[in-house]
Amino acid sequence: MIRVVLYLRAHLMKHLVMVTIIMREVGSFLFVFGSSLGAYILAILTPITYDFYNYDADQKKFDVLFVKFTQGLQLFGALQFFIDMKNSMARSP
Repeated sequence: MIRVVLYLRAHLMKHLVMVTIIMREVGSFLFVFGSSLGAYILAILTPITYDFYNYDADQKKFDVLFVKFTQGLQLFGALQFFIDMKNSMARSP
């Protein structure tokens, strides 16, 4: 029973990672061509992609994931700015 649960968990995680990668690619593609939907997709996925908080600060992997997470936060801020500017330009006459 435990083997079945572990197999399903690993199988589900592979699919979840695949969906996350595809959504990031689709969001990036849409964002490059000026769609706010792409910005929303990236804004949702970016902060949750890297789980540096599950590692100790002494581990080497922590540093790599933390750097990628902070880069993701920078991207998140840029996406917020893009979304707000696009919305404010749509409202102005």
